[in-house]
Amino acid sequence: MEIQDPDKLFDLALQASQANDPQKSIGILKSAIEQSPEDARMWYMLASLYTDIGIYDKAIHNMEKALQIDPNYAIARFHLGLLQLTSGNRELANTTWLPLNALGETHYLVLFKTGLLHIADDDIEQGILLIRQGIDQNHVVESLNEDMETVIEHASLSLGAQANNPST
Repeated sequence: MEIQDPDKLFDLALQASQANDPQKSIGILKSAIEQSPEDARMWYMLASLYTDIGIYDKAIHNMEKALQIDPNYAIARFHLGLLQLTSGNRELANTTWLPLNALGETHYLVLFKTGLLHIADDDIEQGILLIRQGIDQNHVVESLNEDMETVIEHASLSLGAQANNPST
């Protein structure tokens, strides 16, 4: 018997994702989206899975779809901007992130995006400081803190390389 309830499908997709089976999770989410195409969290999770497996064009498309449905979906907006930034489109990322400013300057997503923009502009020390502040503020999405710790590690390596080679 096929499960038709979108919430149950979402839960099954989440379980498959946590069991490190992104293909199964993607299939379940596509079924859930057929049942509930206006559920932004389905599109967001699908985008996240595509990001995890390196299919960035589909990730961006699905993240954009989530934001079309719910423009106030802050975590989706943050991740779309992050995808744009890491794809080399700083200005588009900045534009995508502008509505996050309404959350307030001490909100973890605002601190993260501002720190990332500083790093992109080679103001690495300030960027790291802001990302650390964001980690301290974020008690909601632990996996995002882990991702930001990885950003700090890479930025610190870059900072060390600049210190050892001041001509760059």
